[in-house]
Amino acid sequence: MVVAALDLQAVLPSPKLNASAVYCKRKLSTNNLTVYSLADHVCTCYMWHEGTAGHGSSNIASCILKYLIDLPKETSRVVLFSDTCSGQNRNQFFCSMVVYALHNSNIQQNNLFTCTWNLAILRWSVHASIERAVRKMSINAPTDYYAAVVNARNP
Repeated sequence: MVVAALDLQAVLPSPKLNASAVYCKRKLSTNNLTVYSLADHVCTCYMWHEGTAGHGSSNIASCILKYLIDLPKETSRVVLFSDTCSGQNRNQFFCSMVVYALHNSNIQQNNLFTCTWNLAILRWSVHASIERAVRKMSINAPTDYYAAVVNARNP
C-alpha cells in the first residue's frame, strides 16, 4: 500500500534576478509537482517549463499516471491526498486517469482524498526546502531548478 500527498508548487520563474529593471521582463515559468510518500518520506518531483506544457489538469494527471506506473509491481492499493484545486485534480481528466491506471496496472484500489490543511505541512516543507536551495543559486534557465531540487534536502 502506498500513501502519498501531492501538490503543485508556486510557479518558479527563470531567470531569477533581483534587479528591479529586469524583473518586469519576460520570464519562463517552471512548474513543480511534488508527490510525497508518507511511509518512507521519499519525495518525487515532476518539473517542466511552460515551453513544454502548462499546468492544467491533463498535465497534472500525466505526472500522477507516471507516478502510479513507476510504483513497485506488488503495490495493490494507493491512497492520494491532494488539495481541493478543481483545475488540477478535482475534474473529469484526473478521474479518467485514475480509472485508466486501475485498469492497466496491478493496483486494485485507489482512493483520492482532497483536503485543505491535512498533510499540507509535509508538502510545504518540501517546497520550502527547494526555495531555500534556490535562494543560494543563480537561476538562468529552467534546468537550473533541477540541480536545486536534487540538493534541496539532506538525506
